[in-house]
Amino acid sequence: MSLVAILLVIVGGAMGAVARFWIATAWAKRKPRFPAPTLFVNVTGSLLLGALFGALEPDVTKVIDAPVLVFAGVGFCGAYTTFSSFCTEWLGLLDEGIGKAMAYLGVTVVGCGVAFGAAFWTLQLF
Repeated sequence: MSLVAILLVIVGGAMGAVARFWIATAWAKRKPRFPAPTLFVNVTGSLLLGALFGALEPDVTKVIDAPVLVFAGVGFCGAYTTFSSFCTEWLGLLDEGIGKAMAYLGVTVVGCGVAFGAAFWTLQLF
């Protein structure tokens, strides 16, 4: 692991964390009853990661250390998306009923998978 790669992860991670914080703060002013900010960052982060892998395919296994993937994939997307917040919010939704919690679980998993796949396969067309 090179110093450049570490710096790329640090800078990308800082940018991803700030972006997630900004979105959550802006959305909190609306006082949502559903954890929409976390859903939004997880789906858009999956979309970005799918686009990165789609742009690098078929050589993604050969360029996993490519600066753009280290910066944007590991750094930015790693800090931007948030599984821990998703789990915390999902458990909170269980108090409001199993239906709402399961809807959030389903929308997140399907939404992230569709976003990743759509970006990946769209870039494969070009």
